[in-house]
Amino acid sequence: MMIRWINKKVNLSYLVERVCLFFEANGFKTKMERLKDGWMVLAIRSFDGRFKCVSVKVLGQPDDFTIDFSFEGNRRGLRLLWAFGALFGLGAFFLKDLEWMGFFKALENDFWAYIEREIAENNL
Repeated sequence: MMIRWINKKVNLSYLVERVCLFFEANGFKTKMERLKDGWMVLAIRSFDGRFKCVSVKVLGQPDDFTIDFSFEGNRRGLRLLWAFGALFGLGAFFLKDLEWMGFFKALENDFWAYIEREIAENNL
């Protein structure tokens, strides 16, 4: 999901630091990379013995920027695979991916609420 903010005059480098803190508080290891037009944060965590990755891109200027939140894998693709797997009795095989999807969705909701609070409080 991607959201755009206009006329907020946010210190983007500080916002990116806050993004890292959010993921670290949720058990992820993070890496921040400077891009040509912004930053990318990669957050990695073990989930049932497998590493999963979330990426957040913060692009733009302090008064006009976007944040793009995505995760490793394709949600639609996983749903299709699960549906076909269920037809052939392989539903249990995809259960871990569905658990990750539930975890990811809750994490994404928490992330956006956190970002909205940070921007609204204008501590950035």
